[in-house]
Amino acid sequence: MWNFVGKRGIDRVSRLWQGGPVSTLTVDLPDTLAARLVAASEEKHLPPAQFVLDALERALPEPQGPAGRTLFDALNEVGAIGCIDSGVHDLATNPRYLEGFGKCPA
Repeated sequence: MWNFVGKRGIDRVSRLWQGGPVSTLTVDLPDTLAARLVAASEEKHLPPAQFVLDALERALPEPQGPAGRTLFDALNEVGAIGCIDSGVHDLATNPRYLEGFGKCPA
């Protein structure tokens, strides 16, 4: 089993993923695979842990909505995103439109 965490390696590995809470996974690699990992990570100038994280991100992309569409895409298609014309030209400046705003109906 290869140990990629040196004396100060724990600090380096914990800083690799700063997207929130992290989980630790320990994997026993055959010596030949571990050697390939070290060689590939050195070639990319990355720590082995970062190399593995990058490979996992590519292999396991974030799940998306149906057919890769987001809520924004769906709302944009039906015209629900953007500016609207209320037909009232002084809506932003006339205090009359704010009468009773924020009050509970009796």
